[in-house]
Amino acid sequence: MAAFPEAKFLLTISDAESWFENFFEIARVLRASHRNDTLSCAFWDSLPRNCTKMGSWGCNFESPSPENKDTCLKNYYRHIQRVQDVIPPERLLVYNWSDGWSPLSHFLGTCIPEEPFPREDSVKRRAESRIAEKLKA
Repeated sequence: MAAFPEAKFLLTISDAESWFENFFEIARVLRASHRNDTLSCAFWDSLPRNCTKMGSWGCNFESPSPENKDTCLKNYYRHIQRVQDVIPPERLLVYNWSDGWSPLSHFLGTCIPEEPFPREDSVKRRAESRIAEKLKA
């Protein structure tokens, strides 16, 4: 914030249960899309632990236990609160993707785009597409 005093910040949020289930599903699809693929496995394994498992939040999307899920969700809420505590409100938009263009455009001082707001999970779609291609081969 000090280096870029005019910068604005976007904190994306969603329903915590939906967020957890979505990450769990993405991890499942990504694992399936990388099976038996040496190059992709090397890439998957090279990612920092907190990228693939949200390890810094106590999350493990490979085999979450109820206790692990509870810890993960509590830390999801802590993260949101921490960001809100640190970033001044005038520089922060707490944003839910389901809100569409309006709050985002208003925050950035731009016109609302004419095109519909994109609502596709492109990471999940690409991984599912990759699995489908492997099944054809």
